[in-house]
Amino acid sequence: MAKRGWRLVLIGSLCLIPPGSSLVTWAQTQVATAGERYRSVRELKDIPATMVIPTMAFIANSLGVTCVHCHTSQYEDDSNPMKDRARGMIHMTRALNDSHYGGKPVITCETCHHGQTVPTSVPSLDRVGWRDAQVPREGPPLPDPAAVLTHFREASGVAAIDRLQRQRIVGTVSRKNGRTPVVSDRFELVQEKPATFTLNTPLSHPPEADAELPMTFLRLPRLSTMYTDLRVIGRTQIREQDTLILEGKSSRGTHQLYFDEGTGLLVRRTDQIDTPLGSLPEAYDFQEFRTVDGVTLPTRIIWSRADYQVDFIAQEVTHGGEVIRVGERHEIGPPKRSRESFFAIRLPGSFVPGSFVPAGIVLGQLLPVALSGPARFPKA
Repeated sequence: MAKRGWRLVLIGSLCLIPPGSSLVTWAQTQVATAGERYRSVRELKDIPATMVIPTMAFIANSLGVTCVHCHTSQYEDDSNPMKDRARGMIHMTRALNDSHYGGKPVITCETCHHGQTVPTSVPSLDRVGWRDAQVPREGPPLPDPAAVLTHFREASGVAAIDRLQRQRIVGTVSRKNGRTPVVSDRFELVQEKPATFTLNTPLSHPPEADAELPMTFLRLPRLSTMYTDLRVIGRTQIREQDTLILEGKSSRGTHQLYFDEGTGLLVRRTDQIDTPLGSLPEAYDFQEFRTVDGVTLPTRIIWSRADYQVDFIAQEVTHGGEVIRVGERHEIGPPKRSRESFFAIRLPGSFVPGSFVPAGIVLGQLLPVALSGPARFPKA
């Protein structure tokens, strides 16, 4: 039987939904439980079905494995003994948290495993108390968050966006999961003011990967208003460059924004997804910046989570005039003819500060069957 594919087209104010929107309210009231949707679930029947994939990703991340550690190619199959072992561990940690922490996920897979399938029981001499403590490297005082955001706006060419109405990007998108070969295909991204976002690609992938694509155009002028309580919390290095870390809040939770201290550009955003078993980290990396019509934008955006990595690489950018080649054109051949499904979402309103909602949560609730597509996801 030939493999099926999906053409994913999203239209709307993706990931920036006004609080109280009737669409969001409808989605929240229609959530099925994992036990209702998945017949092989035993230990997590009570959780929302939309949280099954992030919860499985949290387990995989904690053990440093992929889905095949517990699952066969048929995810509902129980023949792999590791699947029952995982169920036992889920039962154990939930019972401990219920008994000692009021049900909060304090004891998690990560508490013991730390990226290993078999937890170590022997402490390391590297952590003995008599070793000299490392003295943190002294640096210049941390700047005010307003100064960081001003530097970002100037570096990104936000002023140039005022005279532009539309941006179109074409390029390649790749999906990697560690279980199957990396696959790639074309994508087209169109953004129009005030808040229209269209993504067209034949490649199925988790829609959470799309959440930061507006950082090439529509979101650049609004970054400073999207997060509340922004504060500079420290410095680190990313790709050997000194980077300032800002922390801020949105309706979804707490986020870390990483700005290159030299260029002022945003190079990474991270957050954590709260699952019933623990917090799952995810990251969006912004790389390979180019200036087109006065706008400095990332021509590569990479979303990373334990279950998938999705990599968008722009090849051409236009703002309605000349098409600017920004990267090498990778010939990947025409996509195979396959069954297609067209998804269109039109959301009311424009960008609202603090209203960030991940695409996967909204779309996963509205389109639970279609979004599964040909990609198969684990169940516990």
